[in-house]
Order: sequence, then C-alpha cells, then structure tokens
Amino acid sequence: MIDLEHKTYYINLFDCYQKLLTNKQIKIFKYYFFEDFSYAEIAKLFNISRAGVCDIIQRIIKQLFKYQDKLNMYQGKIKK
Repeated sequence: MIDLEHKTYYINLFDCYQKLLTNKQIKIFKYYFFEDFSYAEIAKLFNISRAGVCDIIQRIIKQLFKYQDKLNMYQGKIKK
C-alpha cells in the first residue's frame, strides 16, 4: 500500500512526464492512481496477471524517477 505522501509525489511526477510514457503505461497508471482500481481489476482489463500489473506499476514509478533525475522538471521533494 502506498501512503498519501508518496502517492501525491508519484502523481506529480506523472503530470510532468506522462508524455514520455507509453499509452498502456498511462492507462494503467491512471486506473491505479486516479480511479483506485485494484491490481485484479486492471489485470482483467489488460488480460495480464495481478503480478504483471504490480511489475508494470513499479517500472512506471522507476521510470518517472529516472526522468526526474535527468530532467528535474518537478521541484517537489519526498522523504525517503
């Protein structure tokens, strides 16, 4: 479960860098973070496993962090 501070940070990064993601990544991110879909609900929509959804979300977050490290468009901070 992602706490509110981290969720807000991920959403802000997404707002900055979503144009750099694939359409599938954008849809999955939006279903999970904006629509509060469960892994199972997203898995059913995309015909993949729940573990696959979890992996995709983790990869999206890592990708957003990489974009932030290189481009530094978002000025917010998060406690690690």
